[in-house]
Amino acid sequence: MAMLGRLLAAGLMVAGASVAHADNVLHVGKAVPPDFGYTVANVGVAAGTFAQHGLQVEPIDFAGAPKMHQAMIAGSVDIGLSGGTDLSFIAKGSPELAIAALANAPRGFAVYARDGAGIASIKDLKGHKVGISAEGALSDWLMRQLVREQGWPQGSITLIGLGAPTAIAAALRTGQIDAMFIDLTLASQLDAAHVGKTLANFGDIVKDFHIEAIYATLDVIQHRPDDVRRFLAGWFDTIVWMRGHKDETVKILAPVTHTDPAALGGIYDQLMPTFSRDGRFDPKALAAIGQSLSDLHLLEGRPDLAKFTTEAFLPAAPER
Repeated sequence: MAMLGRLLAAGLMVAGASVAHADNVLHVGKAVPPDFGYTVANVGVAAGTFAQHGLQVEPIDFAGAPKMHQAMIAGSVDIGLSGGTDLSFIAKGSPELAIAALANAPRGFAVYARDGAGIASIKDLKGHKVGISAEGALSDWLMRQLVREQGWPQGSITLIGLGAPTAIAAALRTGQIDAMFIDLTLASQLDAAHVGKTLANFGDIVKDFHIEAIYATLDVIQHRPDDVRRFLAGWFDTIVWMRGHKDETVKILAPVTHTDPAALGGIYDQLMPTFSRDGRFDPKALAAIGQSLSDLHLLEGRPDLAKFTTEAFLPAAPER
């Protein structure tokens, strides 16, 4: 509740700076700008799929989920693209609903070890220091699932919270840590600099999950429901377009993600299959998210997260 209180307070402070909303404009927040899943919004703008539904979509980059949800509370963002575990914000009172599953298994994240750390495979990770964003973050929980999957006791690796991915990567480069929790885009950049190598992908460790979701403010749901429907129709049309236009997608996203096109093509191949084709929420995935939030002490017990979601704005299930 303390985090939500800070978000609400900050949101009220900046509410006066909220941008004016034209009838056909939706402001879409991206919790992490270069994240491949969130950049679907950029592709949809460039490919014209949102425009085909009569919408002008304006992507807005944020330095993390809390800042994005603050902007949603303030009313300056209508739609938010962020982690599935952000359902905890709604459970604590944030005026939003999750309106679609964005991506499922966490295949966009991996464990990365630096050269010279004496880590040839995931089996060698035991006893080493691993950088994560923060204690209690999703990176913390996923690393603990890896420890459990390996059959090690908790505490077999030392998890060190270092904040932003760039800070964690800097610590890896200087030898302060031996490995790190990483997204595939940053991993490709470190590969290009010959820093180290990927040891394991979390998509092989955690199967039932919604790693990312699409959120909408209650205000836009109540007052602009047709725009919410049109946004989701345009979103899933964009996914279909991306599946059929790999080269064009890579060309659009290379400058957005600051990633070499060849590496981005490999990321495309790995992550496109994780995108939800219809946005519907899987009860098993919601249960796994609930377990993660309980394990991280972000929510008490085993919360029923389905009540913080709605499928009312999704297009009819496609045959794709």
